[in-house]
Amino acid sequence: MNRQMTDVEYIERFSEALEKGYIYVNYQAQINHDTGRMLGAEALMRWNDPEFGQQSPANFIPVMEKNGLIYRADIKVFEDVCRLQKRCRDEGQQMMPISVNMSRYDIYNNNYIDTIESIRKKYDIPVKFLRIEITESSAIGGMELVSSVISRLHSLGYLV
Repeated sequence: MNRQMTDVEYIERFSEALEKGYIYVNYQAQINHDTGRMLGAEALMRWNDPEFGQQSPANFIPVMEKNGLIYRADIKVFEDVCRLQKRCRDEGQQMMPISVNMSRYDIYNNNYIDTIESIRKKYDIPVKFLRIEITESSAIGGMELVSSVISRLHSLGYLV
């Protein structure tokens, strides 16, 4: 079956989807259009439910945000990116920067930066291979907080 789940179904299935990998990362290449060279990638969250099929991020991300679940999903994406970077390094493959989205709900969570730093250190990934993209909606609710978060990320070496 391939249909969009309801908000209630997203909420009910969220923890299992996170645990079993139904919520996963899809990597979109970032290309220099002048040279055709790959510069890095962007980590995009996707959800493929075994019962309902591929879900649209336009549907599930707002439900996660509205119900306080996006932080857990964003942390999972960050850890998956670090795991991939470690695997590339361990296998002798070229590492490239990967951008990870940070939502406004992550900004409001005082633990976000400490958590991603802990994960980054756990996998021993140089910060130059991780980029943080702050979504447009993140500015809603106060530029002062956003600016302080960006400053802290910069002080740790992240390109934002």
